[in-house]
Amino acid sequence: MSAYYNFIKREQREDGVNIAHYQPTKHAQGAWNEHEQHMAPATGLLTAELNGYAPQENMRIARIS
Repeated sequence: MSAYYNFIKREQREDGVNIAHYQPTKHAQGAWNEHEQHMAPATGLLTAELNGYAPQENMRIARIS
């Protein structure tokens, strides 16, 4: 994932919420505007975080859109 985002840190708040911080690289930018991000890398990052959060053998992510 480091081609699109660099991991900065992960923190867990007292209320049980986990927060992951990432910095986008130039490879995550949109095709028409360098100040926007393309959704494919962001969706891949979201999917990776969801898969790693609470994986279960009998379940899988079917769709993210």
